[in-house]
Amino acid sequence: MKFRRGVLRKVGAMASRLRETVSAFLALRHRNPGMFSLFVILGEALLWFLAFPVLPPVRWDPVYVVVTLGLFIPVFFSFPLVSLLKHWPGELGWWLLVSGVATESFDQFTEEPVFFGAVLPAVCAISGWSLLAWAIHRSFRLAREQSFRDPLTGLYNRAYFEREIPRLLERVYREGIPFALALLDCDGLKAINDCYSHGFGDLALCLLGESLREGSRKSDILIRYGGDEFLLVLPGASCEEAEKVIARIQKILDEKTKFLPCPFGFSAGVISWTPGEEPLDLAALFAQADAAMYAAKRERKLSLE
Repeated sequence: MKFRRGVLRKVGAMASRLRETVSAFLALRHRNPGMFSLFVILGEALLWFLAFPVLPPVRWDPVYVVVTLGLFIPVFFSFPLVSLLKHWPGELGWWLLVSGVATESFDQFTEEPVFFGAVLPAVCAISGWSLLAWAIHRSFRLAREQSFRDPLTGLYNRAYFEREIPRLLERVYREGIPFALALLDCDGLKAINDCYSHGFGDLALCLLGESLREGSRKSDILIRYGGDEFLLVLPGASCEEAEKVIARIQKILDEKTKFLPCPFGFSAGVISWTPGEEPLDLAALFAQADAAMYAAKRERKLSLE
């Protein structure tokens, strides 16, 4: 019984390590498609090496060598092209298609063309279905991405905020990562629309969106929450760091609007969370940021009077 439990523990540990290895390998596909493709190439080469003894004999003449090198070398080193196929059906279909073309060339130089003639149609069919699956997945991914984007500013929209930010909060709470949340409101947008038309108001929102992109960090998440309200999610930032980012955005916006007939600005409310504090849900965080934003708006109005 003790021996059986020991064997089961070892098998379980091996299965766990295998699962982690496979997960890391699949994650590499998104982080570095070129390196992932290189591993696919090496794996395919290993399979060819193992299967070579059971394949029909091949006459190694110069024509065969030229055709083989001409097919595989450009493909093996075309990582930019392979990087476009970021989903495994596309990558699988691409390599199967290349293998199918190579198999067709083998058919010209082998003593048993019937074998390759039977394999080639199956390879081409699998390639076609795989590429079709990749195309469908790509179309679905693009449609999903567009549904999370604001069409005017190009920033993320409220649907993205409500779907993805709770997941981000779970991660930062679990890993103990500080973060800040800033709610920005474009001041005087109604007056801009009334005096200069809604087209000018749209321009004001676009300029604010551009200022957010230029003044924020690469890790920050930019969201047009609705109307004239924007959200800035800053993972790993303290309240002081978030305020520096807001000041930089305000400076960029002032530079962009100084020659407009109606310069405008924004009011921002910033809240932060640090490890050790009580975790809050998304609604509570947004309510705090909203209150801070209206307090900043009142202070800004008093300073302008």
